[in-house]
Amino acid sequence: MKKILFLIVLMLLSGCGGMLSEVSSTFRCRDNVAFNDDIVTRLKLKDVFGEVAAELCGASCAQGCLPNTPSCVGKTILVTDFVDIVTLMPRGAGLFMSELMRSSINNTCCYKVMQGEFRSYFKLSPEGMVALTRNPNEIKFPEYLHNESIVGTYRLTDGRLYLFVRRINVYTGNISKFVTKEISYKCLGDTIITSVN
Repeated sequence: MKKILFLIVLMLLSGCGGMLSEVSSTFRCRDNVAFNDDIVTRLKLKDVFGEVAAELCGASCAQGCLPNTPSCVGKTILVTDFVDIVTLMPRGAGLFMSELMRSSINNTCCYKVMQGEFRSYFKLSPEGMVALTRNPNEIKFPEYLHNESIVGTYRLTDGRLYLFVRRINVYTGNISKFVTKEISYKCLGDTIITSVN
């Protein structure tokens, strides 16, 4: 009877727009604290980052590596490590999400991707806005001659992961695209239920 009731609850929850994610027996969802970066790797974010990449590169380049998109193929963009918006450190979750972002930008937009460290190029102002460092010598270096970057920040709270991803001109600091995603998650035993807003 308990198993039948549990299955009914799972079916109802999955019918409400959530996704169920099976979790390995070594990861105890219900035992993890809200701010544990380990939970981010269990949220199945690949499709989320695919959507973010499509929004960042625009409709003309979101078709992938096609011959009719020569302005996209071969374009190079810097993608920084995602940092926690409070600590400004990438931690494990930020490194994981930045790899997903790099892969998605490359596969969805057909851009060449350079890897960058957030602290090397950007800082957060006291108002919380991403601002380019004002010293142009800090961002003009021979290895990176391109003018755009993807900068990501995140915030992990109890039951929610917030993503903030910007496409920024590295010389002017202008933000040409800004994408936000809110991923809600809930532990149901050792199963994670997620939904994306």
